[in-house]
Amino acid sequence: MAKTKEKKSKLFLFIVAILGIMVVCLNLAQMFITSKIAEKKIEDTVIIESKEVSNQASIAIKHLLESYFRALDFYVYSEAAQSGDEAAIIEYMRQSVSMRPEFFNYIGWVNAAGHNTTDTGSESEVSDRVYFKAIMGGADTFVGNPVTARSTGITTIHVCKAVKVNGKTIGLFFGAASPDLVSKALEEMDLGDLGFGVIFGGDGTYVGASASWMRR
Repeated sequence: MAKTKEKKSKLFLFIVAILGIMVVCLNLAQMFITSKIAEKKIEDTVIIESKEVSNQASIAIKHLLESYFRALDFYVYSEAAQSGDEAAIIEYMRQSVSMRPEFFNYIGWVNAAGHNTTDTGSESEVSDRVYFKAIMGGADTFVGNPVTARSTGITTIHVCKAVKVNGKTIGLFFGAASPDLVSKALEEMDLGDLGFGVIFGGDGTYVGASASWMRR
């Protein structure tokens, strides 16, 4: 009788031990699964927020560039430009320095041969530049990658707009903008804990960043 009770006691303890191990394993499994679910939710949230910020940045830069293109209308649709008389175009541009938008460091007129004349008095040949080829190739507007401007030696983004007379492109006006303007546009966006935003040109050239420590 005593042996039977002892066996039952041992069996009871064994079952309790097994149940205890099962409970621990289930708890660990639950913790692991909960952790994975939480990680997935956090990952999904970050992806959604990143897409939203990316869309905001795209819209902000688009609006910024549209405002630049509109500013060039002052030159492109002027009577001088529409006359097609290059001497009149250059004179008008240089007489309009006081009207130059503050976000442009200078304005340039490039004729169909690729000769560039700026409202600051400098001249250079730009027929090999991507922005010149794009406009003369039929584009109405174009934003170049940051390059070292030949007329100033300063890194510049050329915001260009074609000048057309009777449907034919006779040249282009460009506004020379600093890459810092793009950084300022990004800086105004609230990225929160997502990090920082960086924009590169079509050729991989650094353009700007929202974080000041990343700016060149």
